Amino acid sequence: MIRQLLAYQEKNLEEIIEATKEFEEEFKQSGNVFTAVLIYGEGPLSYTSILKMTRRSDRLFKLEENLFLLIFPDTDIEGGIVASEKLLPELSKRPGVNVYVAAIESKKGREGALMVHTLFNILEFAINHHHENEVLDSSYLDSVY
Repeated sequence: MIRQLLAYQEKNLEEIIEATKEFEEEFKQSGNVFTAVLIYGEGPLSYTSILKMTRRSDRLFKLEENLFLLIFPDTDIEGGIVASEKLLPELSKRPGVNVYVAAIESKKGREGALMVHTLFNILEFAINHHHENEVLDSSYLDSVY
């Protein structure tokens, strides 16, 4: 599973960077924060199901059959975690399908590729440490490294 995740990261790096660019520019100019979230399922996840549970201002990108990027504009990490936790009951209701969620807030000096790599590191940590059907942020990595 981790090997597949690394392949996804390499394959989708540019698309994720492009998806977050608009929000990073706004963050640099006005200081408006955003939270980026990666959602990974051990089985296929429904784009429509996720979209129905988001706000109109949120942006959802399907990267793979079981990997999504969700951006919560004007939302700090606490708000992003709360919003992501609201998705979990619907996404994890299929028997045998575990869902892993990584969240990160925009920060100066952590944009572009660094933000993407950190998101995937959080996701890898979640999978390796069996944090299925939970939302993890970078504080989990900080406690390990």
